[in-house]
Amino acid sequence: MRGNKLFLGLGALVSVMLLSGCAITVGGASQTAVKADGGIWKSIDGSKNWVQKVAVPTVNGKTASIANVDVDRISFDPQDHKAVYLSTEKNGIIYSYDGGDSWRQFNQLNSGKVVQVAISPRDKCTLYAITGKVLNFSDDCGRTWSVSYTHSDDKVLLTDIVIDRSSSTIVYMSDSKGEILKSLNYGKTWTLLYAAKGSVADLVMDPADSQIIYAATAKDGLYMTTNGGKDWSSLNLGLKLYSQSQEYKKLIADPATTHGLILVSKFGILKSSDMGQTWQIVNLLSSDNAVNIYSVAVNPKNSQEIYYATKITLLKTSDGGNSWSSSKLPFSGLPNVMVIDPVEINTLYIGTLAVKK
Repeated sequence: MRGNKLFLGLGALVSVMLLSGCAITVGGASQTAVKADGGIWKSIDGSKNWVQKVAVPTVNGKTASIANVDVDRISFDPQDHKAVYLSTEKNGIIYSYDGGDSWRQFNQLNSGKVVQVAISPRDKCTLYAITGKVLNFSDDCGRTWSVSYTHSDDKVLLTDIVIDRSSSTIVYMSDSKGEILKSLNYGKTWTLLYAAKGSVADLVMDPADSQIIYAATAKDGLYMTTNGGKDWSSLNLGLKLYSQSQEYKKLIADPATTHGLILVSKFGILKSSDMGQTWQIVNLLSSDNAVNIYSVAVNPKNSQEIYYATKITLLKTSDGGNSWSSSKLPFSGLPNVMVIDPVEINTLYIGTLAVKK
């Protein structure tokens, strides 16, 4: 049974803004909302039209909202694409079991920053969540959480976690020290696999082969293993051809291309079809270094269809970057994260981040 704690449940309440717009309390600080056009936006027609999806059921039957929530990551349940989990800046984990039509929170991990939520592809109720230097674990769909791992150094933050699709007992994790760790028993014990230079920002597992894992560092390029972490090699030789390509923003596995990758960096967007050994430029509308890319998504069934978002514009190509269409984003915040539904490929989600003034 999945956890079904309402966002505005009994106990430790997290107050949110009503759709009419009023004083709100988020993370203990009261403020007045000027605009409530943030949170999550969803398109079901390939980005032609967008609808804000922020409704929260409440105990009194009224509708509240997550329109003021800053979203860092969006994760799908591998067994149920309608189950969507948000990792937020200040509001813990927010989740939906109906594709964003309604949102809720758990009893625990309902405040503060959550870096990442990982859902087991085989054990339906097994969840992991990173908060600071702590890895949290749940085996009852989020109803209860326990601490699975805590880094011994208070200055080190955990950064990402991925679960092996072939065996859900196997978990990989990274941190800001550059460490990559592996567990064979659901995170109960860990082994250090590798120490990269600088912080590891993301871990990306190959969609077809879970033995292939990429580690993306903040400023020292990419590393990879082809044997589940036993051996690691640098992918920086191929990236040296592209100025500032080691200034990392995002790495995406391309399921529609065998061993395909899309790298977003200060250089722009690069794609690879050989596990990052060589790269090709994805031509953008403007020169590569002239555009600030906030988020990118690729159609999981068509590598030629790529989206990227600047501060106020969404751009889409259906031919691998030879031509682009553009449209103005329907919100005032930053398009911090964009994902495509792995089943309904015309469905996109964008999570927003408030513009800091």
